[in-house]
Amino acid sequence: MSKTDGYSNEVPRGNIFALLGPNGTGKTTLIRTILGRLRYKSGSIRVFGVKSGSDYSDIPGPGVGYMPQELALFEEFTIEECLTYYGTIYNLNAEDMQIRIDALMQLLNLPEKTRPVSQLSGGQTVIITTHYIEEARSAAQVAFMNSGTILKQSAPNQLMSEYQCSTLEEVFLRLCQRDIQRRKSRQMSLVQALSTVRIGEILEDVEESPKNGHKLNKKLIEVSRIKAMLWKYYVLALRRPMFLIMYYMIPIVALVTMNWTISQSPYNIPVAIYNADLNPKLSQLYIDSIDKEYLRLTEYPDNASAFESVVK
Repeated sequence: MSKTDGYSNEVPRGNIFALLGPNGTGKTTLIRTILGRLRYKSGSIRVFGVKSGSDYSDIPGPGVGYMPQELALFEEFTIEECLTYYGTIYNLNAEDMQIRIDALMQLLNLPEKTRPVSQLSGGQTVIITTHYIEEARSAAQVAFMNSGTILKQSAPNQLMSEYQCSTLEEVFLRLCQRDIQRRKSRQMSLVQALSTVRIGEILEDVEESPKNGHKLNKKLIEVSRIKAMLWKYYVLALRRPMFLIMYYMIPIVALVTMNWTISQSPYNIPVAIYNADLNPKLSQLYIDSIDKEYLRLTEYPDNASAFESVVK
């Protein structure tokens, strides 16, 4: 089952929209799809009336700002090196890159450029008892999401008033309980549910906007990004010499250890021989051809004595 099955929504222009839900419900998948980072099998996504990823859209690109949940800062880098790294990825020339760096340093009130990222302040830690849902109270619209489905969307105060709850967390609990009951009733009356399933929705025609000249880069290999990655690993190797030493020493130690333990030839292995051929000339020639350095051969007159020597 897809994470965003049957999702349909419209976000007003110029408002703060909060999308809430537990882990694994499809929030990040939906955002990445809107940004054009993931492809969807069916449906349509339009931002400002334009389909994302088309020649008329600035998305993905300068038309949207996105703060992912993963950290994208390297603690071994300085502030200037970190900004230079991302500037190189976006193929900025040295002059424009320096202008952008100076502007960001002033805008974000950052310390000196040579300070490592690991020494920057991470801000304050606030412990709240209502979890992260209560942070959405300042949003103009709140949508509660569970299992890829929007349970309810409205203003925070309107939701708390409608369900007579004092917190958004209580609202989400009631919505989840109602959703569970709805799913159970759907399973019990499968025929009735199938008759009410919406096969599709008719999308309103949207007038195409003029082309803005922004083209989506679909190159598999980008020279500027390869250059940035090589420079990143070069700096990381200089800042973490022990990592560089271990990176090269571990394979060498593994090869030497395998050579000492596995690749060594066995020597002087005792072998019992009983030749029962009536005419042992041919078999004796084979026995004489065996390298005595590796096998220590001992001939026995009968099978019993040869077997007994091995058992001992």
